Amino acid sequence: MRNLGIWAVLSFAVYGLYVMNENQTTPTDHGRVSMPICSSGKRVSCVVDGDTFWLKGTKYRLKDVDTPETNGQCSGERRLAANATRALSSFLSKGEISLRTYGEGYYSRTLVKVSVDGQDAGKYLLQQRLARRWPDGPKFWCNE
Repeated sequence: MRNLGIWAVLSFAVYGLYVMNENQTTPTDHGRVSMPICSSGKRVSCVVDGDTFWLKGTKYRLKDVDTPETNGQCSGERRLAANATRALSSFLSKGEISLRTYGEGYYSRTLVKVSVDGQDAGKYLLQQRLARRWPDGPKFWCNE
């Protein structure tokens, strides 16, 4: 009976490590890339909005954060969305980009944690009050 308890604890620990690292890959470095705001035409390396961007032909979405929508429900949301888009474009353009992927999310976007010169993009947007934690952070943009 005692062995059963030990196996249960070990199984739970292994499962916990799996969940913490679910679909996580090692970081890939992409060097310094100009990341303008996307316009019409083919998208290769550009920023769509505050949490979505293209890099070298692949579409990515920041993991664990959500930014206001550019076609948002109120003028405050639309204003913050434009600010978040500009902030992400500027942030990604300032140095060496490194991505850690976490599988695929909605709209066939690869979920990523992205850093530039070691600074996390999601944390930066949260600190600037241009994003909320996903999925449980309050949508504050129409309350301001």
